[in-house]
Amino acid sequence: QCNQFFDLLQDLVDHVNDFHVKPEKDAGYCCHWEGCARHGRGFKAREMLIHIRTHTNEKPHRCPTCNKSFSRLENLKIHNRSHTGEKPYICPYEGCNKRYSNSSDRFKHTRTHY
Repeated sequence: QCNQFFDLLQDLVDHVNDFHVKPEKDAGYCCHWEGCARHGRGFKAREMLIHIRTHTNEKPHRCPTCNKSFSRLENLKIHNRSHTGEKPYICPYEGCNKRYSNSSDRFKHTRTHY
């Protein structure tokens, strides 16, 4: 884990680019963060930004209801359903009317029908 601290955001960005992210031919951007389980794996630029947040603990997406923060916008959208009660994912099996706030929970449920 990196123990560097920076007062300016640009200094942090420069450090991450210089020491933890390397563009590699035909692989996109690769994470070189020490101890990363995805070390050397290729990412597109946008995916790399999101991945680096797992190392920096940056969570720019904040819930306006409870102030919980998330590194990914999609996770905030799923979390927001806990406040609204929205459950858009319906079990596809006839006669089963169970609904879920995220597709992952619905998928786990559908396996109980096998």
